[in-house]
Amino acid sequence: MESAFRAVARPAAAFAKQLGTAWLFPHREGDAAPEQGSCRGSGGGLWVTIQFMKQLFILIAGAWLLAGCASPNVNPAVARAGTGYVDFYAVAEDDLNWEVARFDARAQKFQVIFSELKPLSEGVLRLALPPGKYQLRVTFLNRVIREPVVFDVEVAARMVTPVHIVLTEDGVTQVQSKEQNASRNIRGGGRTARYNTDESAMYQISTVVNASMPYRVKEQMPYAH
Repeated sequence: MESAFRAVARPAAAFAKQLGTAWLFPHREGDAAPEQGSCRGSGGGLWVTIQFMKQLFILIAGAWLLAGCASPNVNPAVARAGTGYVDFYAVAEDDLNWEVARFDARAQKFQVIFSELKPLSEGVLRLALPPGKYQLRVTFLNRVIREPVVFDVEVAARMVTPVHIVLTEDGVTQVQSKEQNASRNIRGGGRTARYNTDESAMYQISTVVNASMPYRVKEQMPYAH
């Protein structure tokens, strides 16, 4: 939850720093500059301040919403009351960047509950959920995936439901990347861009949802590596 808040709070802080006092209290040519440390400004400055506060509020509200909806990768010593767990793992795949979404029946769409642009440190992604039936969707952010896999899983209190994720190569595709060149071109222009095209393997994802097991920490699970 803390990392999710930081992910949105940092852009908000950068946005505030970028605005600065010159944006909060702009003055037109011919106007007297505001005194050092003064809170007075033109009417336009007041309007910009209000607009800034609105945007800042939206960013902060978004941070709290994201933190409230996201599920961290957990590994408590003992299972929490009224909580079940789903373990996601992929054999012989240690460098995957996972994204997991849960179908929201009210909104009639999938909501991302876990997403990280770095591999798992333990090799097992464990999400805590209230007991019940769920429709989940899994994809990987650093692989070319034909389509995310969608499956149903039932979560039992104080139990772990292992989900084996299997990636199977399914052809190749062309991936285009853009490379910025800091040197100026011959005519004295700005940066130049070069586009590279490479072949990349495409994958299909399938799942094997195993029977629920009594809770144990990740390191003691049979599929841990």
